[in-house]
Amino acid sequence: MMGAVASTPAPIRFRPMPLPELLDELFRLYRRHFSLIVGVALLVAVPGLVWSLVTGIYKLNSASYANLFVTTGSSTPTFNSQQLTNLLGLLALGFIGGFFLLPISVGAVYRAVTDVALGRPVSIGSVLRETLARYLPLLGLFGLVILIFLGWIIAESIGFVLLVLPGIAVFCAAIYLAVRWLLVVAAMMAEDIGPIRGLRRSWNLVSGSWWRTFGILLIVGILQTIIAHC
Repeated sequence: MMGAVASTPAPIRFRPMPLPELLDELFRLYRRHFSLIVGVALLVAVPGLVWSLVTGIYKLNSASYANLFVTTGSSTPTFNSQQLTNLLGLLALGFIGGFFLLPISVGAVYRAVTDVALGRPVSIGSVLRETLARYLPLLGLFGLVILIFLGWIIAESIGFVLLVLPGIAVFCAAIYLAVRWLLVVAAMMAEDIGPIRGLRRSWNLVSGSWWRTFGILLIVGILQTIIAHC
């Protein structure tokens, strides 16, 4: 299972394609390399599952938040500070584990797909090795994303406090930037570049195709939602 899997040269035809043809190309790629892509996805999910079981994060549910207020003899709910401490501790453990495991879980899948798309010889072992080699750049990228997200939260809060329109403008700007930087991980894994160059590369790749990229992203999101609720 860990041996090399020969990929045919350039299995994806890189050119502008209508959406139906693009989806057909993607489905063709997944059908031909189903065991490899699914195997990588399942394998990199194991560390997160183990972390969730060991730390008890799996216990978090809607009741965890509802239990912040308890009803005693009186009709007025009482704030449960101990439950808040436990909740914040689990959330912190979940964030820490997710942050350090995310470069592997996301990077490995992107590496497998880009290697297959580029016609490189690929195996589960080679995907994991290349992903670990890119671990620090990916970790830096996700750290940068968190900083950008925090900056957006602050700007969004200020915008809605001052006026509604600035808040809407900040929200629209966030969507625009998210689409322009959508391909950053794919660019980093395909071209072995750092996070800053990856952001520039994604920006250039989406240039002139923002609405098309946004439409594809929207359709894929709708499909994922439908499949998740079937």
